[in-house]
Amino acid sequence: MSAGVATAPAEPKQGHGVAGAGFTVATTRQSKPGCSRITIYDLIARKKMMKLKIFSLPAYGDEQAEEALNEFMAAESVVHMDRQLIQSGTSSYWSICVGYDQAQAKKDNANSGRIDYRKVLSPTHFREYSALREWRKNVSETENTTLYGVFTNAELAAIVQLPLETVAEIGSVDGVGEIKMERYSQRVFDLLQERRGKTADSDDA
Repeated sequence: MSAGVATAPAEPKQGHGVAGAGFTVATTRQSKPGCSRITIYDLIARKKMMKLKIFSLPAYGDEQAEEALNEFMAAESVVHMDRQLIQSGTSSYWSICVGYDQAQAKKDNANSGRIDYRKVLSPTHFREYSALREWRKNVSETENTTLYGVFTNAELAAIVQLPLETVAEIGSVDGVGEIKMERYSQRVFDLLQERRGKTADSDDA
């Protein structure tokens, strides 16, 4: 998630729109705080009709606003997020632009149910899955983001079942997009490679 600083008078700070023909909210750097790096051409290049929603978080904290953002991030399939600090004295706030694939989120919700991964995964894969969940918890706390903003349980379960000869394989998991690949894939790859290397050494001993 990239950050920037801008100055603007206080104004109504929430809104949303649909990327597509005639949608101009995010086509220029000056158009809307928080969306400065998203252009209509980026959306077309991604070959999907990505929707946008704007959130505002007071610079000095607002638990209700933060919870609203966290709930949205957990419920939707997020493919892009950008933020800017809008400086306006004591009314300064973070403007956060979230791009999401609503159709994918609905599909995920329809297919989701409470899954006991201890029964679904092999013992080895379940140990790896548990290790990744613990890693995800630490990342979530350190980066002040939601658990599912890092990886969902389903994504972690799919990742541990990959042979993982290259980092790029993680991108083949349904729901893992550009942002998750950029931020977390190398760390997950390294963690699993280390664990699998130790397991192999133990088996050879």
